[in-house]
Amino acid sequence: KIVLLNFWATWCAPCIREIPELVKMKEKYENDGFEIIGVSLDEDGFEVVSSFLEQFEVNYPIVHDDYTYGNQIGGIFALPTTYLINREGKVVLRKIGEITMADLEPQILALL
Repeated sequence: KIVLLNFWATWCAPCIREIPELVKMKEKYENDGFEIIGVSLDEDGFEVVSSFLEQFEVNYPIVHDDYTYGNQIGGIFALPTTYLINREGKVVLRKIGEITMADLEPQILALL
């Protein structure tokens, strides 16, 4: 699959603004081999995240990280940070800051 790996936190305003865009991307491309994985970096753990996910109707899997995985993939220096990974597992795009569907759709379509 093509994977969009999105590092975020509930206290991050740009992260919150981009969640509806991610939900739309998941709905539009999930049947084409596209997956989104949200990686919460909330220091208080998953408890603060679960009610947040219900409120925003998040339709993609969310995992929690303590920056361990983020540091292995290239480092997380600001939130949100998003990686686009092709079917071969290679990172083809790294974006620091808020994203929109318009920002990513050309790259996603090229990989599908």
